[in-house]
Amino acid sequence: MTDSPSAASCRTATPSEAIRSARSAENARLLGTLDTLVPHGGRIAQLIGEAGSGKSRLLTDLAREADRRGFRVLRAHCAEPTRQVQFATLLSALTSAAEADVPNDGAPPAICTVLRELTGIATERTDPAGVEHAVLAVRALLQEWAEGDGAGLVLILDDFHWADEASVALIECLIQRPVTAPLVVALGLRPRQLSARQVGVLGEGVKLGRVDVTELGPLTLAQSAELLELPETDPVLRRLHEQAEGNPLYLQTLWDRRTADGGRDRGDAFTQRLLSETALLSPHESQVAAAASVLGERFDPDALATVAQLDLEQVGVAVDALCGRDLLRPSYRGFELAFRHPLVQQAFYDQTDYRWRAQAHRRAVQLLRERWTPSTELAWHIEHSADPAEPADEEDIQVLMRAAADVVGYDPSTADRWMRSLLGLLQNAGDGQAVADLRVRATIMRTTALTASAGAPELSRQVRLILGLLPGASARARAEAIVFCCLLEAALTRHVEARTLLYQELSDLRGLDPADAGRLMITRATVEVLTGRLPDRAGLAEALELARRHGLTALQAGALALTGLCELWFEGSAAAVATLGECAELLDGLADADVAAHPEFLALLGWSEALALRLPAAERHLTRAFFVARQAGNRHLFPVVLNGLCFTFLHAGRLAEARRILGYIDRMLVDVNRGTQRAVTRALRVHGAVLAEPAQHETDQANPSARIADAFVPLDLGWAQIAALCLSQAALIAGDAELCAALVSGGGGPDLANIPAVRRPAAYAELASAEAAAGRPPGRWARRAAEAATLPEHRPYPLMCGGLVARERGDHAAAIECFLEAAAAFGALGMGVCRAFMVESAADCAVRLGRTRQAETLFGEAKQLARFCGAERVYRRIDAAAEGLLRTEPEAGDDLLAALTERERQIAAIAGRGKRTREIASQLRLSPRTVDVHLSRIYRKLNVNSRAALVARLGTIGGDSAGQ
Repeated sequence: MTDSPSAASCRTATPSEAIRSARSAENARLLGTLDTLVPHGGRIAQLIGEAGSGKSRLLTDLAREADRRGFRVLRAHCAEPTRQVQFATLLSALTSAAEADVPNDGAPPAICTVLRELTGIATERTDPAGVEHAVLAVRALLQEWAEGDGAGLVLILDDFHWADEASVALIECLIQRPVTAPLVVALGLRPRQLSARQVGVLGEGVKLGRVDVTELGPLTLAQSAELLELPETDPVLRRLHEQAEGNPLYLQTLWDRRTADGGRDRGDAFTQRLLSETALLSPHESQVAAAASVLGERFDPDALATVAQLDLEQVGVAVDALCGRDLLRPSYRGFELAFRHPLVQQAFYDQTDYRWRAQAHRRAVQLLRERWTPSTELAWHIEHSADPAEPADEEDIQVLMRAAADVVGYDPSTADRWMRSLLGLLQNAGDGQAVADLRVRATIMRTTALTASAGAPELSRQVRLILGLLPGASARARAEAIVFCCLLEAALTRHVEARTLLYQELSDLRGLDPADAGRLMITRATVEVLTGRLPDRAGLAEALELARRHGLTALQAGALALTGLCELWFEGSAAAVATLGECAELLDGLADADVAAHPEFLALLGWSEALALRLPAAERHLTRAFFVARQAGNRHLFPVVLNGLCFTFLHAGRLAEARRILGYIDRMLVDVNRGTQRAVTRALRVHGAVLAEPAQHETDQANPSARIADAFVPLDLGWAQIAALCLSQAALIAGDAELCAALVSGGGGPDLANIPAVRRPAAYAELASAEAAAGRPPGRWARRAAEAATLPEHRPYPLMCGGLVARERGDHAAAIECFLEAAAAFGALGMGVCRAFMVESAADCAVRLGRTRQAETLFGEAKQLARFCGAERVYRRIDAAAEGLLRTEPEAGDDLLAALTERERQIAAIAGRGKRTREIASQLRLSPRTVDVHLSRIYRKLNVNSRAALVARLGTIGGDSAGQ
C-alpha cells in the first residue's frame, strides 16, 4: 500500500489557515459575538477545548477581526506561575495598553490610577474588601473605555483555567452586573483544568444567558481531511484521524512526523510546547511522569511507586498534580491511569535520562512478572532494559520468543525489532548447541516478520544467513530451518535451490527423529507441488506410512493431502475423494496451534477440494489456512492460499469476494507472488474481469481475447494448466470459441494428458461448447466428457453436453430437459454462473419451440442468477439475447429471422449479398473473428452449414427482411 504524498507536495495552506478552515463553524460562532453587540450591552464568550484543539488560533482570529472593525483590543495569557498573584492577568493586559499609549487614543485617564491600585494589590497582601473595591474599579474602567467614542472594547484572556482568584471575581462581577457598553470578554480555557469556583461562576453565567459557549469538540473525519488537505478515503488519513482522537495539534504532529525524513523529532513544536507546560513540575512529579512513560499505555499507583522508587503517598500527591494539569487521566478500569494521549507519553519518554530509563524498565519487568503479565507487554521492557554486555537471562529470551510469535502475524515490524534485540543478547552467549538453536529460531522468526515488507533479495539473504547458522544446531532445529527455508525459496521461485537443499538433507535419514524425517519428506513433496510439479507417489506412501506408524497426526494429514491431490490429478476417482475426506477429518480434529506449523497442508487440501468442485469444503479449509498462516506470519504461503480461495469464489459465482482477494494480492504480496502462482493470479483476474466487466460496444469483444492471450503461460507445469483452464472459461464467456478450444487443447492434445483428470469433464464440455458456438457438431467432445466423468460432481458436464448434442440435431425439447438438469446439478454444487448459462441455453431452445412464456421465465431466471453473482457481462449478454429472441412470438412457419439478434440480422443481410468476412468486418467495424462467431450462430439458428446455404435460405425468406 502506498502512502499519501509528502507534506511539501500536498499542503497549500499554513497550519493556522488550515485550522481556521477546519474549525469554520466554531470560528463563525465566535466572530458572531461581535455582530450581536448592541451599543448598550456586553457579552462574555467562553471558548472551551482540550489542549491543542485550536483555541488560541481562533482567539487570534477574533482579535484580528475586532481590530479590523475598529474595536479596541486587549489580550493576555493566564499562566500557572502567576496563578497566586491577584490581578496578574489583568495587569498584563492593561499594562500593555498603557505602554502602547492607548490613553491618548481615547482611553480614560483612570487606567493609570487603576494600574497603581492593581499593582499594589498584586505586590501586597490585601484584604477581600480591597480586592472587591479593585474589581469594581476595573469594571468601571472597562465600562468607560468601551463607551469611549462608541467603538467598543474586546478583552481576550487565553488559558483562563490558570486565572487568579481576583480575575475570576472580575468575571463573576461582569456576569452579575453586566456593563451597559459594547464590551466583549473572550475566555479560552481547558474544561478539565478548571477549578470548582471557575466552574461555578461560568456555569451561573451560562444559566443567566450572559455567557456564550463555543465548544471545540473532536474533529470529524471530513475536518481532518480538510486540515491535512487529503481525501477522506485516504487510508493514511483514517489511521491518523483515529490516532489523533480528533485533536488538531495531535493530528498535525502525527502528520509532520510521518512526512519528516528523520521521523520523530525531540525538538518539534509539540515537544517544545509540552516542555513549556511541564517546566514547573516538582522533582517527584517529574519522576512519576517519567515512570508512567516507561510503563506505557496503562499503569496504577503501585506500579508507579515501584518504577519511580517512591512511596505511595508521594506518588499519590504527584498523580493528583499531574491529573490537575491534565497530563494524566483516570482510566475507566478501576485505579488505572493513562496519559491524555500517547504523544504526551512519548514526549516524556524521550526526555528521560536513558540510564535511569533502562533501570526503570528492568524494575517494570520484575514487577510485571510477579503479576503474570502477558509476554507481549513484558517484551517491550526487556527490549529497552537488556544489556548485551551482560549474560543473557534465559527467562528474558523465552519471553521475547513467545512475544514475537504472538505478534508476528499482525505486527511484523515489532516482531522483527524484538528478534533483533534477542539476537543482540545472544552475541556473547557462547557457542553451545542450545544457543545455536536459539539463534536459528530467532533468525527464522525475524525472516518470517520480514516477509511482510522485505523484497525477494533481502529474503534470500536471510535464507543464506539461516543456513549459515545450522552447523552448530541440533537436528530438530536444523529440520525446522530446512523446512522453512525450502518453502520460502519455493515461494521466491528459487526452485532448484529448494529441491537441492531437501535432497541433500534427505540423503541420510539415519540420524533424524521420525517426526523430522517425515516432515522433510513431506516438505519435499510440497515443494514439488508449489513449483508446479507432481511429487513421487512412492515417496509419499513412505512418508504416510512413517507418520501413521509413529502417530504423527499432522504429518499424516499432510501426506494424505498430497496423496489425494496426486490421485485427483492422475485418476480423478472416488478413491481420491476418500483420501481427501480422511485428510479433512484429521485436520478438522486438530487445534489451530497444532496446525500452525503446517498451514500448507490446509492449503493443499483446500485446493484439491476446489479442483474436485467440493466448494464449501474448499472455502472452509482455505479460509482456515489463511488465518492460521497469517497468525504465524507465513505470508510466503498467502499466494497459493488466496489463489485457491479466489478460484473457489469464481466457480461459486461470488465475484465481489474474488476480486477483493485479487486486490489484496496485488497490494500486499508483490515479492512472494512469483512464478506459476503469479500466472494463476493473472488468469483468475482476467476470468473475474470478463465475468464482471460488461462490453459497452460490440467492438469491445476483441479486448477480452487480447487480455486472455496476454495472460496465457505456455508451460506444461500443473499450475500453468490450471491457469489455462481459467483462461479458457473466460474465452468461452467472452464469445471467443476458437481461443477457448486452443487453450484447452493445449493441455496435451485430444486426450488432455496434461490437464488434471478431475478437470477433464469440464474441459471436454468447454470444447463441446466451443464447437457448438462455431457451428460444428459437438458430439465427439460430448462423448469424451461422459467417459471422463467419474465423480458425482462431474454430473453437470455430461448433461450439458447432452443438451448441446440434442440442440445441434434439432431436438429442442430434449435439449431443454438436459440443460435444466445440468442447471440443477450446477446449482447443487453452488456454481451460480454455470447454472445461469444452462438456464439461458434452455430458454434459447424454448424460443425455437415457440414456447414464449417458458422462454420469458427462463430468461428472467438466468438474468437474476447472473446479477446475483455480479456477472454483469453475462447478465447483459442474456438480456440482449432475450430481447432479440423474444421480440416476436414465432409460431410454426413464422419468419426464421426472428431467432436472430439485431447484429446477426445485419451480418446475415450483408453475407446474403455475397460479401466476404473481411468486407463484413470492415463495413460494420468489427474484427473478422467476431464476424465468424456471429456467422456460426446464424448457421446454427437457420439450420444451414455453409455460406451458399445461407444465401439460398435468405432468398427463400426475403433477403431484404434480414437487414431490417
